Amino acid sequence: MIRSLRGKITYGGVCDSYYITVIEVGGVGFEIKTSLVTASALPKIGEEAALLTWLLVREDALELYGFEKEEELAAFKRLITVSGVGAKMALSLLSIFTPNKLTQALASGDAKLISKAKGIGPKLAQRIILELSGNPAKSAMNEITLTSGSAADQVTAADALLALGYSHNEAVAAVAALPEGLSVEEQVKAALQALFRG
Repeated sequence: MIRSLRGKITYGGVCDSYYITVIEVGGVGFEIKTSLVTASALPKIGEEAALLTWLLVREDALELYGFEKEEELAAFKRLITVSGVGAKMALSLLSIFTPNKLTQALASGDAKLISKAKGIGPKLAQRIILELSGNPAKSAMNEITLTSGSAADQVTAADALLALGYSHNEAVAAVAALPEGLSVEEQVKAALQALFRG
């Protein structure tokens, strides 16, 4: 793992919703993708810069992602654990939110705010909130009252999916396909994962 790089900046430019910089270390130029927030803190071309890095290894490529602060790197790592959120999409989010602002947006359950990032639609924004806020009952279910009991749980889980923008048929089918014994929150999370994959 390449944990950090320090060297001279030889290139910088915006690409889509993130920034690409090249840092030359010992005669080797490393292309690094960063958020626009980190890019704004970089020195000018020809000057020395230091970045924390995270290496993405794929079958067809090795990609380096760079961060000015540990907090941004930690936020990036959290974001890419969400189904459907790739590294570039995480950078898109971090280009419009500092880690603190992102935490506030997640805590408030504001899907509309999160969906302002390029490539993040309303449903994916809700998924991010659900998986990272730790409070799906508040953020994803829009204050729907939870009740106990298997039949009531299924209705409540379906209602939560309706509140997230899924159709009645999608919501009912997704909940009906779930195994028994899940809590409401587990049902909603599992149903969202199934709907997203399908």
